[in-house]
Order: sequence, then C-alpha cells, then structure tokens
Amino acid sequence: ITNIPVLGTIRHADDSEAKVQTVEKPKSLFTEGFRIIRSRVEFISKRKTDISLLITSAESGDGKTHFAINLSGVYSLVSDKVVLVDMDIRNPKLSERLGYKHVKGLVHVLIGEATLDEVLIKDDKDLGFHFLPVGVVPPNPAELVRSEEMMKLLEDLKQRYDYRIIDTSPLGLVSDAYALTNIADVNLLITRVFKSDKSFFKNFVGQVQQDSVNNPYIVLNDLQVPK
Repeated sequence: ITNIPVLGTIRHADDSEAKVQTVEKPKSLFTEGFRIIRSRVEFISKRKTDISLLITSAESGDGKTHFAINLSGVYSLVSDKVVLVDMDIRNPKLSERLGYKHVKGLVHVLIGEATLDEVLIKDDKDLGFHFLPVGVVPPNPAELVRSEEMMKLLEDLKQRYDYRIIDTSPLGLVSDAYALTNIADVNLLITRVFKSDKSFFKNFVGQVQQDSVNNPYIVLNDLQVPK
C-alpha cells in the first residue's frame, strides 16, 4: 500500500513494570529491534551523532509513546546526551506514562513562565535519558508548535544533546507536527500490527508523500513472534 521504506519491526513486548524496557533488558530481542533502527538511522543521516528524530503515526493507539520511550532508552545505552521531548501537546500521554503529568514543562517555556533548565527532568534514574514533559495543555497547540519560541527551544536542545527524540501528535489526525518534519533528520511513522486501519494508513502515507515530508520511514510495531 506504500513505497515508503520500512525501517524496522518491533516485537511485542512482554508485560513489564520497567519504565524503559530497553534499559531494563538491553540484551533482549525486543531491544535488538531498536538497535537495528538506531543503526539504520545513522546510515540515513550519514552521521553517528547530532541526530533529531520525529515520531508520529496515523492515529492514536499505534504505540507511538511506547516506541519513543524505548528508542530513547536504546540511545541512552551509547550516550548520556539524549533527550526525549513530549510534543504531543494536545494529548500528552508520554508525560502521563512517565509520571510527569502535573509538572511544569515545554508549554511553560514557550510562554515564558519557566526556563528550559527548570523543566528538564534530568535525575530520573529509571529513564537513563533526560525528558521534557508537556507541562499543561494550552488552548492554542497548533500556534505554539509553529511559533518562533519553539524553533529557539529546538535549537537550544540541539546545542545540548547528541540525540533528540520528539514525540508528536498523530499526523493523520492533526497537522501540528508538519511544521517540525523539516527539522528532523528522520521522520518515523509508527504503525501497529492488527491495530492500524489499512485504508486510513494508506491515505495518511499518501498525504505524507504528497506534502514532501523529509525522510519518512515506517516502523511496524507490536509484531507477535511465535517462540
């Protein structure tokens, strides 16, 4: 249904209480899928560091948040300069899942109520990487994502971190993330086995190509592999 390349497949993850399974189980086959994606990203971007990755999907429930956390974990195994940014401002499930739903974050920086250093989560030993939560859901998410303040913040993160992983709203539902696709080295489109709607996904990837999104690649998520 599409000629956009598949960058990799991620196995179904067994239930785990760990916040980041790739950090908890670095030698598992689940983690190996993320390592393969990390290696292929280096080929695409033609460098080993200073890489920005944008993660999106066609719709909710494709495992975008789960993927973003564990990809950040794999990068944290090779570098201590990794940041995961929750930029799904409309529905910050990433901040909620990591336990930082009710703290100051990204939005507070954009509206001038906090500095980046005040809101970055740097001391969570369960993560292995730094995390920038959303903070609060604003009434004007689309304008904030496209704002000059957002570009300044992303430039600041680029100066500080070797790897920037940005989790955005589903591009198939809202257009917020389109403003950010050109600043990412690779745009990862997450689709989920037995969950993603094929016809909706086909229309979504067609739109991605029509809009000339920079370096789009598909990741097939939650693949059940019989033992």
